[in-house]
Amino acid sequence: MRKTDETSPVLIVGAGPGGLALGLALHRAGMPFRILERAPVLAGSPVGMMLAGNGFEALSGLGLSDALLSRGLPLDCAQIRAAGGDVLVDVPMAGFSELYGSCVLSFPRRTMLEVLLEALPEGSVEWGCDVRDIELTESGAAVVLSGGRRVEGRLLVGADGTSSRVGELLGNSDGATPMGVVIYRGRSPRPAASPSAMSIWLGDQTQLGEFPLPEDQSCWWVGLRATEDSPKWRLRSAAAVAELVAPLEPDLAAHIAATPAQYFRRVVPQVHTPGGRWGRGLATLIGDASHAIAPGLGQGGSQAIIDGVVLARLLAERGYGESCLREFERVRSREVRWYALQARRTMEAFLMPSDQIAGAARALSRLLPTQDGDREARMLHSFKG
Repeated sequence: MRKTDETSPVLIVGAGPGGLALGLALHRAGMPFRILERAPVLAGSPVGMMLAGNGFEALSGLGLSDALLSRGLPLDCAQIRAAGGDVLVDVPMAGFSELYGSCVLSFPRRTMLEVLLEALPEGSVEWGCDVRDIELTESGAAVVLSGGRRVEGRLLVGADGTSSRVGELLGNSDGATPMGVVIYRGRSPRPAASPSAMSIWLGDQTQLGEFPLPEDQSCWWVGLRATEDSPKWRLRSAAAVAELVAPLEPDLAAHIAATPAQYFRRVVPQVHTPGGRWGRGLATLIGDASHAIAPGLGQGGSQAIIDGVVLARLLAERGYGESCLREFERVRSREVRWYALQARRTMEAFLMPSDQIAGAARALSRLLPTQDGDREARMLHSFKG
């Protein structure tokens, strides 16, 4: 490998929220970068996602607040109920937005990726790049693509998701493990029950939920604690999920039944135990590649974005050395640990047996932000960079 110079780019593998945010943050700082993505074109799930307040604030710092607000839908509260029963917890997100200057937005995941991609210089992402191998030296990094082509840079960042190829090649032994939960998700061409609120219902080891999307659509999900040999583990259509949900929440079941086949997804969440070192040499990992988080708090995308913003800031301040990457891992692993723990506890509370729903309410009241000034509110709705 030839010796790198000041024009050599930071190599970013993966064009998801973390990889695109890192590229944009480097671009804003005047630092060269190159994003390599395995998919042939911008993919992104057609199902909806929420961008939490801390992720919104991090992207606002990159100049994207107007673009996000113009294409997303602000959510002002979340309401958690027992299935067919009373309200357990109210989370007033609008009040937090006023206090912390951020907001929670919903939109299709692809829309958020488009906002990031449109802010980057044309040609920033090279599509159809399947990484076969990596090479690290004291002065740089390179990836070897399928077909044998080598791409060289000053350092390497794996932003390629839970089953990270970069992480595998780095010898990262702390792989993500399943939670014993299956989640079905979809996007329905019908408005949600509330035009600006997320609604969650808790049943016997079951979590149901929906939130509104722009253009009178909604995103729904059904989380089930189940084993791989259970019939619930491999439901193959939205109609089958709707049939399961109908006895608990008939209105939500009708939304689910209206889901087009191309907007139906099945997900088996996997999580990492956040560690203090994600990479080696002039390489590191960000986002789900290093710290996949349980979906209980909707923090996966936001934490990947924050990784990218923090890493770019440290590179601008401290240079491209290995010590900078290890400092990034130390700082972010410590911060992510809180989110990972809270998200896992929240997910477990969401999936308690029916005779423990009251206990779930107490647990959720402790875990979720319920008033201005809560530490949880500050952590979820603000970003200090």
